[in-house]
Amino acid sequence: MHSKSTSSSSPSDSAFSAFAVGDADRLGHRGNPRPRKNKINKIHALRYDTQRLLSSGIFAGDLPAHPARLCCRVAIPLKYAVKIHFDGKKHRYVHMFRCASRLVCPVCGAAIACQRAAEIMQAGKYLLKNGYSFFFATFTAQHTLITPVGNSIKKTNAAFRALKSGRVWQNLKSQYAIEHQIKVVETTVDKPDSKKKTGFHYHLHVLFFIKRNPLNEEEAKNLSYKLKKMWIHELKKVGLTASLERGCVIEIPKTRKGKITSSDMLKKLAKYVSKNIAFEMTHSQTKDGDDGEKDRRMSIWELQRLALTSHPELLRQYAEYMRAVKGVAWMTWSRGLKQLVGLQEKDDEEMLQGKEAIHIYTMSSQELRAVADQGGQRKLIMAADAGGLEAIKAGIAAALSGCDIATGEPWRPPGIDDPPEFLAGKFLQ
Repeated sequence: MHSKSTSSSSPSDSAFSAFAVGDADRLGHRGNPRPRKNKINKIHALRYDTQRLLSSGIFAGDLPAHPARLCCRVAIPLKYAVKIHFDGKKHRYVHMFRCASRLVCPVCGAAIACQRAAEIMQAGKYLLKNGYSFFFATFTAQHTLITPVGNSIKKTNAAFRALKSGRVWQNLKSQYAIEHQIKVVETTVDKPDSKKKTGFHYHLHVLFFIKRNPLNEEEAKNLSYKLKKMWIHELKKVGLTASLERGCVIEIPKTRKGKITSSDMLKKLAKYVSKNIAFEMTHSQTKDGDDGEKDRRMSIWELQRLALTSHPELLRQYAEYMRAVKGVAWMTWSRGLKQLVGLQEKDDEEMLQGKEAIHIYTMSSQELRAVADQGGQRKLIMAADAGGLEAIKAGIAAALSGCDIATGEPWRPPGIDDPPEFLAGKFLQ
């Protein structure tokens, strides 16, 4: 989807291209754009293929009912047909139904994450120019393999709400000039071949904006200790616990001799947003487990892809996650923050509906179904960008005849004979 930026350009804007794949290592990328474009196109194609499998799993009853069943497969509202428009640079679909599920749909989730990440960067620019700084915090709770993820989500969220409602928190806000925050939820899970399994790991990433100079090491240490004690106290009240070491972890922008420039802070913010906010289909934790095992966990998107392809035994586990996150807000902003930084309030569904442009082609329901049945929605847009109307017609004709939109060869779904790196989306790393 295409959103119109209201902020001025800056060197950190190059970070936005990384948000599409959640790759922090490519902030400020200046290399040959063609290999990177090809890689992004492969990633987009993979997401649509995963969405195709997700839709089939829901339809077959292997997964719980969810709007993702019809996402990118029908028009909305029903009186409209899906159309392809051209804005002078790129083609896009309009009037296509989007489930707008950040936590379940691989297509909508990526688009939402990209645009929300850009909003955070716009907010960060404004606040840094107006005397704010920031720090990051991650809140976790202990869990085991048999801990229901639904319970972890409800209790962890309840503990965080209680943390911010008490008098102790109000005193802490005053002491450290904490004024605003943006909270994002994330869930990771054990890899299938992990030796030590502890189940779903639900946690909160919170970006705090403070109306003062950046915290120094001593201040961060004191604040961290206070927040850890408060967090553990609230967890115990809801029947959870956490270690003093890992329950709440604070990260501050590193300074040089006690000083840090606004530009450096913005780069630090961009890296944090790319790592913890933007969409990542693979997100293995690199720190050692308690038993010394590295890379023991994977993102929920990798679980989804594996369950739908090479590891069907994981479908039950992924279905549990789908039921648990129903109604869970992925991102929340503190009251008044968007208005302060000049951002319009838009729900995820609004963000995904692109603006109309020059009408190029109207798809029939049969044509859309043929394209969607091979997860080829992205491939058709790529063909349109390369060859215009004739390429659209050729791509649709290929889909209707059971051939791959991109190659014209007989289409076959990716299966267990494909390289594991493709099935798990490993080329994203």
